[in-house]
Amino acid sequence: ILSVLHETLRHLQTENRVSIGSHYIAVRRQFVVEDVLHAFDSRHMTVENLRKRLSVRFEGEEGIGDGPKREMFSLVFRELFKPQRRLFVTGSEDGYYVLPAASSDDDDTE
Repeated sequence: ILSVLHETLRHLQTENRVSIGSHYIAVRRQFVVEDVLHAFDSRHMTVENLRKRLSVRFEGEEGIGDGPKREMFSLVFRELFKPQRRLFVTGSEDGYYVLPAASSDDDDTE
């Protein structure tokens, strides 16, 4: 059974369907959005790394398992949806977030 599993994993790896291992990133709480954007920038993230399991560590903290990764995504989305960032607005009745349309008020060329 182990030889069959090993052969299957080797076949999947050569087919570029799965990569074994983890891709580690370190983020700072006070700059979580910037650090995540930097980590996922195409100049730093390879296709092979995208296929690996993501492992997150907050600088200066200890954490194990999926907890730090879930917390990182929670912090990033909470930060991106802050009204002062002006990336999203809430719908009038349904409470969903939508991308606001660009308005002439945002145009700095006037």
